[in-house]
Amino acid sequence: MGSLSLSQSLFFLLVFFLGSNLCNASLPEFSIAEDVTLEQADQKLQESFMDALILARVTATTFSACDASFLRYFRALEATFVQDVFETIANFPLDHQIDEETVIEILSSASVASELQPKFAKLEIAIGNHPALPEEKNLCGTQSEGGTVFAFTYLDPSALGDVALISLCEETFQYPSLQEIENPPDHVRDAEGRPLPGYTCDGLGDHDTDWMSSPGGVLLHELLHWIYLLEDIPNYHDLIEMNEMGDHQIGDFDGPNPSDGS
Repeated sequence: MGSLSLSQSLFFLLVFFLGSNLCNASLPEFSIAEDVTLEQADQKLQESFMDALILARVTATTFSACDASFLRYFRALEATFVQDVFETIANFPLDHQIDEETVIEILSSASVASELQPKFAKLEIAIGNHPALPEEKNLCGTQSEGGTVFAFTYLDPSALGDVALISLCEETFQYPSLQEIENPPDHVRDAEGRPLPGYTCDGLGDHDTDWMSSPGGVLLHELLHWIYLLEDIPNYHDLIEMNEMGDHQIGDFDGPNPSDGS
């Protein structure tokens, strides 16, 4: 067996640190809509949240402004802000340099190893339409301009304050979890036991496709829409344009997609 790359080694370390003694004080509130038929929904919802944190932490610790994947969608001068976004979600201190010399110390520090981002105490995540949504905002099971709605974030400062309601529609769970991608179950292997395309790190390909989608990735995307979570990042209000509601909010990527992107 060959040696693990730095990013693979960090992945296993992050799984270890996230699996031990997390402080419950900042855990989001989880709920399942009454009409959801997904099996093991509670377990899959919590797994999706942990996967989102792992993705944020891997991104923060392996980030490079010169990386081709980053430069497909961003400019090099935006690198500090983008890294700060993932460090904020990961609950890393923004004033610490992360490199091969410091990453283990940061990951194992008491605040990072045992505490979630404090703002998650105002986060509510549901499978299906969140129970607190106004009826006209129940978007699961509907179509948008881009196709089937997989997930959405609802913010209403006048009624909810800083609370975010994130709904992960059942369609999101057609994608595999990080655990399933890393260790493919039997039903995604061929007759010889080889993983199908899109499974294992080597099977994800070298450009952006749906193979890189997972419920945790979808949830991480939705977290980027939550203004309260990110608004304290340096230069947030300068770099993030106002939307039609007059809020500085990170919106969906409008395209055009790069040739090596999805």
